[in-house]
Amino acid sequence: MHRYKILAAAVFIELLIGFQYTWPIFDRILQDQYGLKAGQTQSVFSVAVVSFAISFTIVGRLINRIGPRVTSIIGAVVYGTGLVVAGLGGAKESTLLLGTGVLLGVGIAFGYIGPIITAVKWFPEHKGVVTGLVIGAFGSGAFFLGGVIRILLGFGLTIFHIFAVLGLTGLFGVILLSFWMKEPVEVDAEVIERKGRLPKGLLSSGHFWALVAAFFTGTFAGLTIVGSLEMIGQTLGAPEPWLKACVLVFGIGNAAGRAGWGALIELAGARRAVTAALGLQTVFIVVLIFAGHIGPVFAALAFLIGFNYGGNFVLYVTEVAHTYGADRVGTVYGLIYVIYVASGLTGPGAAGFSRDHWGGYVPAMALAAAVALAGAAAFVALYRRPERAGL
Repeated sequence: MHRYKILAAAVFIELLIGFQYTWPIFDRILQDQYGLKAGQTQSVFSVAVVSFAISFTIVGRLINRIGPRVTSIIGAVVYGTGLVVAGLGGAKESTLLLGTGVLLGVGIAFGYIGPIITAVKWFPEHKGVVTGLVIGAFGSGAFFLGGVIRILLGFGLTIFHIFAVLGLTGLFGVILLSFWMKEPVEVDAEVIERKGRLPKGLLSSGHFWALVAAFFTGTFAGLTIVGSLEMIGQTLGAPEPWLKACVLVFGIGNAAGRAGWGALIELAGARRAVTAALGLQTVFIVVLIFAGHIGPVFAALAFLIGFNYGGNFVLYVTEVAHTYGADRVGTVYGLIYVIYVASGLTGPGAAGFSRDHWGGYVPAMALAAAVALAGAAAFVALYRRPERAGL
């Protein structure tokens, strides 16, 4: 029973720090009501993603030394501080970049990885399902926190008041839940010695580079859409009620995809699951370009794109755990995660550039679809599961 309490704490931590995918709500308000350009709002989103990715690689190594409880507490403090800073600074690009960009990204990274690793170690027989459940909670932040944001906006709060409210809630909530973050007692001396050490020949392995290529293209395609979702719908002509619902629907899809792809990779294997995820994402983005003006279709595609985007954050970590061992998730997956810096810089940037220079998002969406399709081809060409990968 003890391990289920730890799993529940891990899930609630991820829920509380799931602010990132609510950004399309703020993106649209900052453009429509405060006069910021798409390039500016997407720069904030991009900085948050890049800060998260860089910090994630650091935390992946640091967590083996200081433990998930400490990293989660650090994450709570930085996360909460970032949102409070953004709330106090108003519509200034500089404070938005610092608060909902740099500090938010760093805080999420510190709070995000500990619950995942801890839960996987307590449930070694169900790595994919547990990983999908915990990461799915983070993905569902757009649904739960997005719903809270809509309610608070309805009460007349500004987005800057909302930043502060969510920041303080996350700070105190995550600190309390962090006291449940405790790893099982390690009994395998060889596993203890391996912690933090990369497998031999990793960087010359086609398997590793297949995961890198697929992760980059999948996250690039997703980030091009995610940060601008409401504005994409607005420029395509989707009706207002569907625009307000799209972030919530995306959040459901994002969470379902993390749990769903976690189960699918267990059943079908990495080769089929990753190829399917990238191929389907290509199709959904293309359909969005041509039919996104239809309200129900726009909402359905928000769910489906969220479903496939969420898969990026369970497919590869599960494959790493299966191939290299759960004790190396922080190091091997952390190294793969470095490429998230590139997709964080380019995906939102492409969306902002497309909007500011061409008045819409279709060119960026077409690029996202092409990149996802190329990623599927590259993954199939490179993927070869290594022998004795756990050494």
